[in-house]
Amino acid sequence: MIKKYYENIKSIITDNYLYFLFLLVSITTLTYPLPYYIYNGGGLMNVNDKIEFNGKTKSTGSYNMCYVSEIRATIPSYLISLVNKNWEREKIIDVAINKNETVEEINKREKIYLNTGNINAVINAFKYANKNIKITTSYPIVLSIMEEANNNLVIGDEIIKINDTYINNKDDISNALTNININEKVKIHVINNNKEYERYAYIFEQDNRKLLGIAIDNQISVETNPKINFKFASSEAGPSGGLILSLALYDYLIDKDVTKGLKISGTGTIDSNGNVGEIGGVKFKLAGAVKSKADIFFVPNGDNYKEAIRLKKEKKYKIKIIGVNTFEEAIKYLESI
Repeated sequence: MIKKYYENIKSIITDNYLYFLFLLVSITTLTYPLPYYIYNGGGLMNVNDKIEFNGKTKSTGSYNMCYVSEIRATIPSYLISLVNKNWEREKIIDVAINKNETVEEINKREKIYLNTGNINAVINAFKYANKNIKITTSYPIVLSIMEEANNNLVIGDEIIKINDTYINNKDDISNALTNININEKVKIHVINNNKEYERYAYIFEQDNRKLLGIAIDNQISVETNPKINFKFASSEAGPSGGLILSLALYDYLIDKDVTKGLKISGTGTIDSNGNVGEIGGVKFKLAGAVKSKADIFFVPNGDNYKEAIRLKKEKKYKIKIIGVNTFEEAIKYLESI
C-alpha cells in the first residue's frame, strides 16, 4: 500500500517536472530579496494604542505618530517602484552605517533608537508636568561597529565591564581606556538578550583618542509614578515618534485637555533635553496625516519643515503644519489654541 502511494507520487512528479520546476523558479524570482528598501505610503498610529497608563482618562482629541510603510524589495516591487512615482527606493547599504552590516543588525539598531526615544519622551513629559521621575540604571549599548575596528562586539551589546572596570556611561569607557596602550587587547563583559558574554577589542587611536571601534548610546531605565508601559509591535522601530509621544504623555499627566478635541499628528525625534531632531520620509508621513484627516502636523524646523510646506502648496493639502525646535514650543502652541 505504502509502496504504491510513493510510486504514484513519483509518477506525478515525473510527468509534471517541468511544471514544478517552473513553479519553483517563479516563486524564487518573485520572493528573492533585493538589496533595497521600498517606501510606498504612510499612515497614523494613535498613541493611546501604544501606552498603558493608569491615570487621567483619554483626551477629547488624539495624538498620532506618523509612520512610513517600508518593505524589503523583491523583483516585482522593485519594478513597480520604477514606474510608480509614489514609491521610492533606497539601497540598504545607504541605511547601514558600515558596508558589512546585515539587515538584522540595522533593525536591531532601530529598535534601540525606539527605546531611547520612548525613554526621552517619558523624561520630557514628566519634567515639564512637574512629576517625579527617577533614573534607576544607565549603561552604554553598542549601536554600530567601525569598519576599521578589531573586536567581536555586536550591535545590542550592553557594556558592563572593561577588564576590571565597571561601566555605567560613555565617559566611563574613555576613563577605562586611559591607561591601556594602543593595540592592546581588552576583555569586555557584555549582556545581550539577557545573556552574559565575554568579548574582546584591540585599542586603536583616531584623532588622538583611544577607541574600541564602536558607536554607543547611553540606555537608561526610569521609575515613574504613575507607571508607564509601552506596547510597540516587534515590527515597529525608529526614533521619529519621540515628539508626539512626549506630547501625549504630558497630556496624560496634567489635568487639562491639551488636544481641545483636535486630531494631532506629527513626527520628529526627541532627546532628553527636549530638542526635536529631523527625520526622513516627510513626504509619506505628511500624506498619511492628510489622508487620515489630521488637523495638525508637527514637524522639525529646518529642511523637514520646508519640505512639508512645499508639499502642502504643491498638493493643496488642507492641514496646519507647525515647525518646532523643541518639545516646549509644541506644548506652547497647543496651549495657545
